[in-house]
Amino acid sequence: MVISMTYIPVVDNVDKVDGFHSGQLLFGVRQEVLDLFEDPKVLINTCSMNYVRKSADKAEASAGNISSNSKELTIIGGTASTKDNSWVYWNLPTDASRVYTKVHMLVVSNGYTTIDYCDADGSTYDNPPNTYLVWLQPQNATKDFGMQKRLSGTNYDLGSEGIDLSANTYYLVEYYWDDSGKLKVWRDNVLKFDITDTAISPIRSVRFRMRDNSTSEALKGKFKGPVIIIYE
Repeated sequence: MVISMTYIPVVDNVDKVDGFHSGQLLFGVRQEVLDLFEDPKVLINTCSMNYVRKSADKAEASAGNISSNSKELTIIGGTASTKDNSWVYWNLPTDASRVYTKVHMLVVSNGYTTIDYCDADGSTYDNPPNTYLVWLQPQNATKDFGMQKRLSGTNYDLGSEGIDLSANTYYLVEYYWDDSGKLKVWRDNVLKFDITDTAISPIRSVRFRMRDNSTSEALKGKFKGPVIIIYE
C-alpha cells in the first residue's frame, strides 16, 4: 500500500469512518463517498506530483514521455509522428469492490487525458484489461467530457457532455465505482454522471493516461494535486 504524508490537514468529518485511526489521510474525500465505504484503504493522498510519479509504475510509448515537478505530472501520449498512449498506474494490493479517485486533469492542446479503472494488471493498454474510463477532451465540441467502458477492445459510451471546455485548463475530476455497478463522476464539484453498469468487476488497477491521436505532433496532458485514491 502506497501512502504519502504530504497532505494531511486535520478535518473532523473523517472521524465518521469507523476503525480508521489515521483519518487525516482521508482529507479531501467528499462525505457522501466516505459513507459508501466500510473500511477504506488509502493508496495515495498527496499534492506532490514528484511523489505521484515515483510511487506509480509507468508505461511509456517513448522513453521520457512521463515527467514531473512538484506541482505537475506531464504525460506525452505518443511521438510527433505516432498515435499512442502513455500512462502511470497502480496495481491495487487486493481486488477492489470500491474505488474513488480525485485529481485535476488538463489537455495541453489536443488528445485526451483519462482516469482508468481496470480489471487486470494496468501495465498493458487493452484486452486485457477491460476498463471503465473518464475522459477529458476539450477540442471535441460535442463530447469534451465523458465516460466509457472498454470491453475486449471495443468502446461503449456511458455518458458525455459537450460544454465547450478549454484546452490548457485544469478541471477537478472525482470518480467513484463500486461492484454494485454504481458509477459517479463529478467535475469541478458538480455531479455529472450517475449511472449503473455491471460489466466490469473487480477493479485491480488505477491509471492516469494520455491518449495521443495525432501523427503530426506529440500531444501531452497534465495532472496535478491533490491526488487521492482510496479503495476497499
